[in-house]
Amino acid sequence: MYFSSSLFVFASAAGLVAAQAHGETGAQEMGPAAFLWPPDREWSDDRDNTPCGSPTNAVNRTEFPLTDGAVSLVLQDNAWDIDVAIYYGNDDAVSITQFLDIIEVDELEAGHMCYYVPDQNGTVSAGSNATFQLMYIAEDDSANATHYVCADITFVPTGDFSTSSIPCFNVTYSSYYDSLENGSSSTNSLSAAATTGSITSIATATQTDVTTEADTSSTAAPAATSSSAAVANVVCKLGCVWPVVGVIAVLFS
Repeated sequence: MYFSSSLFVFASAAGLVAAQAHGETGAQEMGPAAFLWPPDREWSDDRDNTPCGSPTNAVNRTEFPLTDGAVSLVLQDNAWDIDVAIYYGNDDAVSITQFLDIIEVDELEAGHMCYYVPDQNGTVSAGSNATFQLMYIAEDDSANATHYVCADITFVPTGDFSTSSIPCFNVTYSSYYDSLENGSSSTNSLSAAATTGSITSIATATQTDVTTEADTSSTAAPAATSSSAAVANVVCKLGCVWPVVGVIAVLFS
């Protein structure tokens, strides 16, 4: 059962969405990690180690831009081998092999991180449905276990989407408290500990371009890590600058 740590986010900046259910109360409603945005499916402790980690299907979908999109992750514990993948379709995937890897991160510590999602190619159009899957390894009852989370989306034209609605900022448990120990105030310490989703400061990951749709058959080949995938600083485009002035993040055990 989780958790020994919890996270509370207070957002006072205009245009910045509150952290949905993943606040202090959300600590009891998620596993070691979750999607802060797009909102993920209902979490279940006894389903946490199954693909999508939820007893529900794709019910509520969030509008997501065809280009210039990003996902925001929240972690209550350290995690390893983090993969964000995507499945294209109206129904639930019947196999984990139907998901196409798009973001890979070796390790993350407790906090919030935001990652750019590769632009969709011409085979994906506005109105198409898809599901993001977050797969990662974290400690569970003193042993490492693989956990899953899913978030369901519907693609919309980029021009019809307001990127200011995405809570995109980067702050970790340790960096936040390091800044406090250095004598910063809680407001100023966020500036030292967190970064906005700007062109130069969005989180770094291995990114796989979305060149083809994932195979929708249950016999699709597993989405493996490509040895030729370029490791790059995954940067947001101009539309991905979100305000964080006045945001106070407090993480406590």
